[in-house]
Amino acid sequence: MSGSGSALAVLFDGVRTYRESLRRKRAERVLIGLPARLRKDIGWPDSERFSGTD
Repeated sequence: MSGSGSALAVLFDGVRTYRESLRRKRAERVLIGLPARLRKDIGWPDSERFSGTD
């Protein structure tokens, strides 16, 4: 019985990891969609690349 419990724990960890990955990707798409000035204001790492400023 304990073997199936650990298998479920591994499965749930995988599902949790997948859902967190989806959330991060969704947030990244939203941030990339923001105007360059807003990305720069919030400190988005690639804000300089997208803003066209030095």
